Amino acid sequence: RKVVQNGNYGLDHGTLGSMAIIGNAVKKGVIGENIDLNVLDSQNAPKHTEMQHDYRQIFGTIMRDWMGANDSALEATFLDTSIIGTPLPLIQNNKKIGPECQIGSTDLALDVKVFLRGCYDASTATMKDDLRASGMLPESEPYTALGHDVENEDADMGVGVMDIVHPNNSIVDWVLVEIRKSDEEDLIRKAIAALVRRDGKVVDCEDGVSPILFRNVDSNESYKVAIRHRNHLGAMAEVVVTTTS
Repeated sequence: RKVVQNGNYGLDHGTLGSMAIIGNAVKKGVIGENIDLNVLDSQNAPKHTEMQHDYRQIFGTIMRDWMGANDSALEATFLDTSIIGTPLPLIQNNKKIGPECQIGSTDLALDVKVFLRGCYDASTATMKDDLRASGMLPESEPYTALGHDVENEDADMGVGVMDIVHPNNSIVDWVLVEIRKSDEEDLIRKAIAALVRRDGKVVDCEDGVSPILFRNVDSNESYKVAIRHRNHLGAMAEVVVTTTS
């Protein structure tokens, strides 16, 4: 609204406004600061320079973080994704709608193998599972607490996974698997906390067997896969992965 009252002691329409986002997927709280009511235009309305968030940034965030829209869908809607800017912290983690309702996306299953040098046993060409055997392996993923943006935040091992005892299939530790845009390697599209077995195979934490699955990725993009671990340097494969490869 305008700041100065009109002849009827009311306020005329202005240039800026607040917006309320309501729903069980919304993060509660206030985003933004009070504007300076002394910064007015010639019509006694707050100047457009006081605007903090373009409404398209809000809509774009909801489309991406709740409706699961990929970049292609956003570009088709907004023509230029730079309009959207940095997504806002509006939607709770893991609150996206079901994959069948998401926009322009598909799933990407990855068969990943990695060896951690610290626990590698050259005589067997496998890794030791001393953390698991000594009861020191956490049952929940540790990477969210370390500041990473993890798709399966606070994920737990499935029932019985910790108890698997096998020369190849016992769990060694948690790893963080990232898919990065192939032509912009610093841009992390998604990251999933997973488990690595003695034979180096990276598996889903729910059953300790299945390949890891990235849901709702952009079907038009190609990716490079990177692995992080709590006390090893990260590594990224050179091979480019697509949703059809």
